[in-house]
Amino acid sequence: MIRRLYPDIQAIRNYLDKFQEGILQLDSTEQAYPDPSRTMIKLLVHYETLYTSDGVLRPMVVERVAGQLKNTNNLYFCDIGEFEWLVCIAGASESAAENVLSAKIAAELQPGTGREFAQVIPRITELANTYVMKHIDHWENYIPGLKHAARRTGQVYS
Repeated sequence: MIRRLYPDIQAIRNYLDKFQEGILQLDSTEQAYPDPSRTMIKLLVHYETLYTSDGVLRPMVVERVAGQLKNTNNLYFCDIGEFEWLVCIAGASESAAENVLSAKIAAELQPGTGREFAQVIPRITELANTYVMKHIDHWENYIPGLKHAARRTGQVYS
């Protein structure tokens, strides 16, 4: 794969098809469970295998199925890391999570502002993705004590 100069176009088409299926499912779920007292936010979470920003990916995918959708409002893509971060924030402070979502919606109306969750979240809260720091600490899993030793010597950068 390292030698491959061009991306696998068929693999990209397959990703886009899966994203379209996800959007259609989110739309039908929203229609099946209406709640006029709340703002519905639809998140399509994906892994970083084919990372494309929400600002690029969403219009590209949504326009392919726009005729089949009842509502395209508040429909966002985020990668698994951004979703974990959002869940950590919601676990620590429901109001902070609501502020992040409100800021995400507002960012869509303001051209030139950072639209990705990874850009919006730091503007709202200093809470970090604690899931990654506590549960996916590969350094500690594979080389126990390395971080502690590095902190003692002043070699840890964050």
